[in-house]
Amino acid sequence: AALARCRAVVYDEADRLLEPSFEADMATILDALPRGKRQSFLFSATITTDVARAARAMSGAHVYVDAKVRSHKEDDGARVPSHIQQTYLWLPSRVRDAY
Repeated sequence: AALARCRAVVYDEADRLLEPSFEADMATILDALPRGKRQSFLFSATITTDVARAARAMSGAHVYVDAKVRSHKEDDGARVPSHIQQTYLWLPSRVRDAY
């Protein structure tokens, strides 16, 4: 009942959520959501075969957005607006899963 009005599901790090180790948890969550017109958003820095397959299975009308980094030579006008601050954080591989 608490999720009766849910109309969207966001899969952040979709490549990891679609791994077999998350299958039972994802099935439980999705079974609790209403059926019907529900939007699904898959976000992943790594587009695996499983992620692509899931996108196709969820809807015939999916949109693929590629946010690859372009060099100045490849400038096609697609730029991050100047008011958006971009940052990054280097993490040692032994601690990255903790974040």
